[in-house]
Amino acid sequence: MPCSMLFVGVAAIAVVGALGSTCKVGADVQCPGSRSTCAGDQCCPGYAGSGGATFPCPSASRSFSGCVNNTKVADCLAGAAMQAKAQEGEQCGSSGSTGYFHGDCADGLVCVPPAAGSLFGAQSICHRLCGSFGASGDRVDGSCADGQACSGRAAVPCREWAGECYLYCPSSSTVVTTTSTTSTTSSSGPGCVQLSGTYCGGQGQECNCNYCDDFCQDTACARTCRVLNGYFSAPAQSTCQWSAAYVTNPSPDASGTSCGWMEGNGQGGKGDDCRECDQFAAACRRANPSGNCRA
Repeated sequence: MPCSMLFVGVAAIAVVGALGSTCKVGADVQCPGSRSTCAGDQCCPGYAGSGGATFPCPSASRSFSGCVNNTKVADCLAGAAMQAKAQEGEQCGSSGSTGYFHGDCADGLVCVPPAAGSLFGAQSICHRLCGSFGASGDRVDGSCADGQACSGRAAVPCREWAGECYLYCPSSSTVVTTTSTTSTTSSSGPGCVQLSGTYCGGQGQECNCNYCDDFCQDTACARTCRVLNGYFSAPAQSTCQWSAAYVTNPSPDASGTSCGWMEGNGQGGKGDDCRECDQFAAACRRANPSGNCRA
């Protein structure tokens, strides 16, 4: 191939992969988070921003669903940026059965995924944001329509610092329920912080995080639950000292797959934040037992 043709090909990939540019299905583009390239219905390699899971190429068709995570990290298809925003009560996000992307929600709305245990193919729906919740309790700063109440809650675990712990206005026919399992750790005392959520529910490494933590215990589940709830050091009111472990130069898993996404302590999207429970995350945790998340 002449040098001029090779240069044009590389330049085309760089331009198509640039922020804000558009492409056609099947175009050669660069994968977000790596130097790998892809074309059409292919998967990009996982990186920290995707939780270590593979995801669709930016030029993949919207019906493609052959990756571990079938939601695009970036979409360069023509018209993707101009797609009309979904309104309250309309379907949003990616379909759980086909992987088709139905679009983002309009301003002031949030795309709420199906509740745990929902039937396969259940839809994600846009709901009105009305507040947030966290260690200091619920904060309602918006209003709901007649017949609605600010009672919908984001699924836990969620990261308060990242804005994931939101309150929303469910439709009048929606029933919001919560479930709990047998506790695996317990810690309470003066100035304790209420944690929530379940880590890897139904699996051998499950931790129930619904307890008030004084940050004095240092067990596998205690460390896991703190990071899962967005705590990377003991709060000021705690009488004990604790900080999340920082993983450097993580070892590959038993199959030789890189676990580079574990570099860090989980804070700010760098490292393992204990939110993923698939086989890839579990394998990397077993290979790096000094991390914060129970293996």
